[in-house]
Amino acid sequence: MINELISYLELNQPIATILTGVLAIIAVILSQIWLDLRQKRDHTHQIELQNIEIILKKKEELIDNINYQIKDISKVEDIFDSWSSDFLTNYKPNEMSQVLRDIDNRVNKIHIIIQLYLEDYIPYINKISNEASDFLETCADHSMAARFGEKDFQKLNQIDIAEQCNSYTVSYMHLSAHIIEPELISKYPLKV
Repeated sequence: MINELISYLELNQPIATILTGVLAIIAVILSQIWLDLRQKRDHTHQIELQNIEIILKKKEELIDNINYQIKDISKVEDIFDSWSSDFLTNYKPNEMSQVLRDIDNRVNKIHIIIQLYLEDYIPYINKISNEASDFLETCADHSMAARFGEKDFQKLNQIDIAEQCNSYTVSYMHLSAHIIEPELISKYPLKV
C-alpha cells in the first residue's frame, strides 16, 4: 500500500507538493499547540512556586514574630520578678508599658499575617486573643498596683503573673509548632 502511494505521488508531482505542504502545516500546527500547552503548564507551575515562596516567607516572618513575642512575654515576667525582689531599686513605670505596647503591636502583626496568608491557623487567633486579654488584664492590674507603690504591688499574687505568662507563651509555642510541622494539627488539635 505504501509502495503504491509513493508510485502515485512520483507520477503526480503537483499532488505530492500539495501533500508535503499540508503535512508541513499540520506539523507546525501540532508543534505550536504542544509549545503553547507547555508554556501554559510552565506558567502555572511558576505561579504555584511563587505562591509557595510567599507562604514560606510569611511563615518565616510569623515564626520570627512569635519568637520575639515569647521573648517579650518572658521580659514581662522578669520585670515583675525584679519588682518583687527589690521594688525601690528596680521599679521603672515606663519600662512595663513599652514592653506591653510591643507585645500588643506584634499580636496585631501576627493576626494580620494569619488572616491574609495562613487561613488554616485562624482558630489560633481566637485562642491567642483570649490568652492576650487575660495576660494584659493581669499585667495592667499589677502595673497599676505598682504605680501606687511597693505595698500595693506586694499585696498581689505574683504567681498569677507567672501563670498568665506561661499560658500566653504556650499558646504561641503551640501555634509555632503547628506552623513548622503542619501534620501536628491532626495529632494534637487545638483545644479552645
